Amino acid sequence: MPLIRGIFIFMTPQEALSKIKALFADQNAPEVPSVPPVEQFKEYQLADGNKVMIDNLAPGGKVTIEGPEGPVAPPAGDHILADGIVITTDEAGIITELETPEIETEVETAAMKKKMEDMAAQIEQMKADYEARFNMQKEEFAIAIKASEDKMTSLRDVLVEFFAAPSADPIKPEPRHVSKDDKVSRFLQRIGQ
Repeated sequence: MPLIRGIFIFMTPQEALSKIKALFADQNAPEVPSVPPVEQFKEYQLADGNKVMIDNLAPGGKVTIEGPEGPVAPPAGDHILADGIVITTDEAGIITELETPEIETEVETAAMKKKMEDMAAQIEQMKADYEARFNMQKEEFAIAIKASEDKMTSLRDVLVEFFAAPSADPIKPEPRHVSKDDKVSRFLQRIGQ
């Protein structure tokens, strides 16, 4: 039996774990008081440059502006946002009406189509310029290769002629004829007689 701080343990670890779970299961978790939800405001800009805070950009949403003593409700009436949306608020700053500007899709579609055609024409022009420049460089490269080959051919011809030209006989040293008497006299001089 294992000994832990002087106490004998008579159960397995699994039995101990199940007893600990049972102890905590009997206790009820304390109740946490509920906190009212925090309003999440998003900043928007009016067409005149002023900033407003709106929690929900829909009818029923709340609008505030920054006043000297903190956020306050804007004056009742219409307010135009920077993107053209018109919101109407009451005295409490609640959105009562929301108008989104109508977008002329036909005009935008025609403008987009014209822009796409212009871009396609620019791409075609760039492609033609690239091909013309590529062909010009290709021709210049072919001319440079031809000039290089001509130089190599002329160098080869010069070298062939050089190696084919007759050469003079090599210079041979004159043989020295030394007589036997001269050899003996030099030998005697060296040994000191």
